[in-house]
Amino acid sequence: DLIHIATTVEHEYGHTWRGDLVTVRSWHEIALKEGFQSLMDNLFSETLLGATVGRIRDVRLIRMVQFPKDAGATAHAIWPEQYEGDPSSSMYTVTTYDKGAEVIGMVRTIVGAEKFRAGTDKYFKDFFGKAATIDDLVNCLEAGSGVNLQQFKNWFTQVGTPECEVIGNYDENAQTFSLQVTQRPGRGDMKDPLHFPLNMGFVGANGEDFPLELQGDAGNHDLKRGVLNITRETEDFVFKNVPKGAIPSLLRGFSAPVKLKYNYSHEDLLRLMRYDSDGFNRYEAGYRIAKQELMRLIDLFKKGESMAVNSGVLDSYEGVLGDLMTVDPALASEMLVIPDESELVQDMEIYDYDAAKAARDALREAIARKFRDRFVGLYDKFDILSKEAEEKKDAEAINLEAIQNRRVKNVCLSYLCEVRGEAEVDLIKKQFVEARNLNDEYTALALLADIPAEREAALEAFYKKWQHEELVINRWLIINGSMDDVAVVRRVRALVESPLFDIGKPGHVYNLVIFGFARNYVHLHNKLGDGYELVGDVVMKLGNTDVACRLIETAFGNFPKMDKERQGLMKKQLDRIIEAGGLSDDTKKRAKKVLG
Repeated sequence: DLIHIATTVEHEYGHTWRGDLVTVRSWHEIALKEGFQSLMDNLFSETLLGATVGRIRDVRLIRMVQFPKDAGATAHAIWPEQYEGDPSSSMYTVTTYDKGAEVIGMVRTIVGAEKFRAGTDKYFKDFFGKAATIDDLVNCLEAGSGVNLQQFKNWFTQVGTPECEVIGNYDENAQTFSLQVTQRPGRGDMKDPLHFPLNMGFVGANGEDFPLELQGDAGNHDLKRGVLNITRETEDFVFKNVPKGAIPSLLRGFSAPVKLKYNYSHEDLLRLMRYDSDGFNRYEAGYRIAKQELMRLIDLFKKGESMAVNSGVLDSYEGVLGDLMTVDPALASEMLVIPDESELVQDMEIYDYDAAKAARDALREAIARKFRDRFVGLYDKFDILSKEAEEKKDAEAINLEAIQNRRVKNVCLSYLCEVRGEAEVDLIKKQFVEARNLNDEYTALALLADIPAEREAALEAFYKKWQHEELVINRWLIINGSMDDVAVVRRVRALVESPLFDIGKPGHVYNLVIFGFARNYVHLHNKLGDGYELVGDVVMKLGNTDVACRLIETAFGNFPKMDKERQGLMKKQLDRIIEAGGLSDDTKKRAKKVLG
């Protein structure tokens, strides 16, 4: 939360330039200030947390929240031709902010940080005290860098998440590695190809990097920085002097907001996970190993077969919990966070959150049981390190050393919770009672809330302790809405109807119903339909149009990807909202848009 507060202050202060001294000519182009400033937020968080960890967290948000929006009923372009109703409810979205940041950030990757700065300097000089457009920003970046960015503008008007498929072929005799890169649109037909940077390198058998050498003219590609500029629907590259066994490390640093497809073997990913000089792609290799296994487990679940986790996948975490945890514990802790249900369903034609959750639970439990003793040892080690860091007299207000050490130990604690033995539960309860900071106390509460025998006592104790601190109780509301409990719908309904909940406070609605329950995918989308009914009831009571629209979008935005039975249950509530009296026109328009 402290990091989020610091980033929020930085964000609003940054609007002195991106929004105030240079403002926006049209509501359609809100990304000119919000996307641009969100890029600065990303760079700021990377400065605070380290480039790799900061980037991992930014990309995790894109995949968990923005990619699903791009696939949902309320998808829109960063720079749409039009918006519906009040722009505060239709344009202030994760697409405008976070995808906007990724798109503008791609220019920085294409031209380099120094030329990007020259372009932004020109932008602020030329438009100081004026209203600008997205065209103005791109034209200034083009003039400052000397790089043609006219084709790049297509990113601002396209809808959906593009796919980037790469096919590789090695010629041992010639020592060449051929790559064919094909881009496909996220939605509909490809009107105009996009221009995006595909950052890459080659990783040798012993982890060494090799310089990129293309056959023929390098053209507009920056091989020293490892940047290929993709501008056509299909492009072919032939790299020379590539030793046998080298593996391409693709989309380093997540250089473009695309879905990358490349046929990596398990052994390839293990090498990248261990050796890649790009920290993000080390994480990405582990992410891919986990995702491949999770998709296999999902298939087993759908067939009604036993979900036994592949031993080779479990072995891949040996290095994460061993050498990497010693050398870079912050990166190791991020690599232990496996893909979320919202990420897993994106590879399904019809979303099946039950299968995604079952697979995720199976993998986490298997990792926890195999490395149980290792997690205990790491928890003890980083518990001591976090307390030592907290006690340093010269620590900053945002004590990053303590924060990072707590992050490691609490990730370990979350895995120990999967074991559910008496010793593990006692350890969680001990942290909850003896916590010296709210981070440790809250983490333990979230874990206890998913243990039926411990849930009620922990929630009651936390509420009694913090009931006079509204910001803390907002966090308590999130746990009440997001816990893994078949009775969670009744719990949320009871809270909504209780005196401690004020539907007139956006914070209460956001934390309990939107951030908590509407992202509790399995229980929101249960086949009884009472989760949808609860959301409908809350929308009917809301006087705040912005909050109502956000709730409709979060809970029902995946309507096109759900099965027919659930679509019918969703439609019942959306029709109810559309036909209701007393709701704003914008709220009804949002419900109609979800229905298509």
